[in-house]
Amino acid sequence: MKKVFIISHLLVAIVLAIAIYFIEAKFPLFDAKALWIGNIILFGLSLLSLRMIKTTDGKSAQGFVNGVYASSLLKIVICSISILLYVLLNKQGIHKPTVFSLLGMYFFYTMLDGTMLSNMNKRKK
Repeated sequence: MKKVFIISHLLVAIVLAIAIYFIEAKFPLFDAKALWIGNIILFGLSLLSLRMIKTTDGKSAQGFVNGVYASSLLKIVICSISILLYVLLNKQGIHKPTVFSLLGMYFFYTMLDGTMLSNMNKRKK
């Protein structure tokens, strides 16, 4: 199941990368650099959340829930700091649809993580 998790997240990252490429070509006002960085950070955080879940003892449900909460908290904190840095570094040229696109990517990766990790835990039992 670990391979399925990694392959599905890699496919999502590739699909989002292709979408960013087309967004960059069609809508030049979007900050494509921020979207690329956001995609890479979210993919890395998803792999880190898998690692955090795998290091918890798989025997108890409490360990699984603690791992999911910890990875979700880590992801929201890092994404919030990243968006704050983007806003602070681009005070004059903030493109709000770029910020909302970053939040949408965060939401999508978080939902994918939650469903994949819960399915991994169900199949393990």
